[in-house]
Amino acid sequence: KLAGGRKPVVLLRPEKLSLAGTNTPPAAGQNSLTGEVSEAIYLGSGSKYQVTLRDGSVAIVRSSLEATPFSIGDTVDLRWSVVDAKLLADDDRADMTMT
Repeated sequence: KLAGGRKPVVLLRPEKLSLAGTNTPPAAGQNSLTGEVSEAIYLGSGSKYQVTLRDGSVAIVRSSLEATPFSIGDTVDLRWSVVDAKLLADDDRADMTMT
């Protein structure tokens, strides 16, 4: 919890996320969460995946054609660099606007 008992929320840009098999450990400076591929769409230039995490939240990840392909139902690690994560209090999200 944050100061004042506020709940933390991590925000990440979709292009900063990557998927990996759960048999490969994260690189130094990477965080990861395990989830299940719930949607996989081929886009021509790559793929778009929807990953449902263990807490029920959902992440959208885009990958290039060179990336390892995954199928619906695959267990994967959602990974990102520590420096790409933005930490906010949950109640701060209502004040955010897209620019």
